[in-house]
Amino acid sequence: MDLSGFVRYMESPGDAADNASISRFFQERGVQAQMLEAVMGDDRVASLVAERYAPAPHETDVLLAMPEGSLGRAYARFLEVHHFNPHFFHGVEGESDLAYVLNRLRATHDIWHVLLGFDASEAGECGMNAFTFAQACTPTTCLLMAAKMIRAIPDEPAERRRLLQAIADGINLGLRAPGFLGWRWEEHWSEPLADLRDRLGLRALTPAMAD
Repeated sequence: MDLSGFVRYMESPGDAADNASISRFFQERGVQAQMLEAVMGDDRVASLVAERYAPAPHETDVLLAMPEGSLGRAYARFLEVHHFNPHFFHGVEGESDLAYVLNRLRATHDIWHVLLGFDASEAGECGMNAFTFAQACTPTTCLLMAAKMIRAIPDEPAERRRLLQAIADGINLGLRAPGFLGWRWEEHWSEPLADLRDRLGLRALTPAMAD
């Protein structure tokens, strides 16, 4: 059992290699296959997978030039402000349905951040982990969330409460929001973020930390 990625995550925020290590751990044990079966029950996800939907790579400069308040501009600003690499995650090799779903989840991670209002703090990432686990039964995000909770044990009480609130928000959003995995988000870059949030019913479910 190679749990080295999880161990490193318990000590400090992990990197792409640690994420890949945790994912491989679950793939080798067939847990990822159970996740795939769960998400394929959504017809929109099944259609996306069958088509192997692969939007053209986005150019950050092009997205930044989009109208203020649009999803594309908000996403590009999120990447720019935090100096994030949109290709941070290691791609899963292969042409299987599972490989496609895992890569799609990773490709849209930061888009979901923007839509949901979770920031890039430790608590914000924990909220994202909780949301993704609730929506897609992803075992990797469950383990990452556990590692972050363990790291939070020596933190100040206020920081622990913030992290736990983010987890509660993520679970609530994940259980009540429509399925995110089946959406073709890249076809909505120019749409106002507020309109998309309204269409998804997110205004009434906005996390406590959102703007």
